[in-house]
Amino acid sequence: MTETSLPSLFDLVRRGYDRDQVDSRVNELVGDRNKALSRISALEQRIQELLAETEYPQAQGSDAEPSYAVLGPRIEKILRLAEEEAEELGCAAREAADHEYAGAVAAADRLRADADTFAADLKAENDRQSMQMVENAQARAAELRTDTAAVVPIMVGH
Repeated sequence: MTETSLPSLFDLVRRGYDRDQVDSRVNELVGDRNKALSRISALEQRIQELLAETEYPQAQGSDAEPSYAVLGPRIEKILRLAEEEAEELGCAAREAADHEYAGAVAAADRLRADADTFAADLKAENDRQSMQMVENAQARAAELRTDTAAVVPIMVGH
């Protein structure tokens, strides 16, 4: 994986992405989703309160679906449309919030996987370089032993 293929949303640190940054972003997205769901819930509750206020005179005589007929056909149609639209908006908002949440979780999972891959690649490269350094040091030590063995008989003969 190359550095240019990594998303630029988070800072690149020694072993992948800054975990605190990723966690913070995921928490922020979850908070936004929760706020949206709370707002939807509050709006749905307010709709129910308004419907209850308009249905109160009718509720005394029937447990069936509310009838706005006493308010006139035009107002009845407007209120039914508003009720349907509110329900559709609530469903759409819940779906959007769930979609955003799922996207945030998927993005966090991808970032973690990318960070893990990057860390594994970096570790493998560091291990390879370390092994190369050890091999170079061992080769140099062997050369020095050979040179020393060649020099010691000369010094003994003096």
